[in-house]
Amino acid sequence: MKRYLVLLTAAVGLVFANPVIVTFINEVGIDNEGNGRVELHQESMGENMDLTGWRLQTNSIVCTLSCQLGVNDFLIIDSAALAQGVIGRGSFRLNPVADRVMLLPVEPPLPESVCYPVIPTGIGCAPTPPMGGSVALFSNGSSVINWYIDSTPTPGDTNDD
Repeated sequence: MKRYLVLLTAAVGLVFANPVIVTFINEVGIDNEGNGRVELHQESMGENMDLTGWRLQTNSIVCTLSCQLGVNDFLIIDSAALAQGVIGRGSFRLNPVADRVMLLPVEPPLPESVCYPVIPTGIGCAPTPPMGGSVALFSNGSSVINWYIDSTPTPGDTNDD
């Protein structure tokens, strides 16, 4: 009985805590040639994030980042950006039909991922990005997160739909 009371108390505490969910993966897109990209964005940490050693992984590749992500900055990760060697090393590829994108930090915060196609959408679950479009993150800054299809992607800028 004590266990149930402790669990109930913890559940009630979480409901009223109004947690802020920290996300970095902001947009996943595939251009008309089939090349994939991921956009990282952070606004809730309040300080620059050193992404050195962080890994971005899909079902077929892993790349290692070596850059900073400033407050309210956007970072586009694709094969062309990685080939320049400024933001990291490795290559980047997305399966246009189904894939999982995982951002694996060196230390906390926790890993973040988004899989597609997964319906219903929500935290970590997105529809398939269309060719020439993207799936973009909608967040109200606290506990509401959803992914939506964006036919007018905004790489390097605020999601607009």
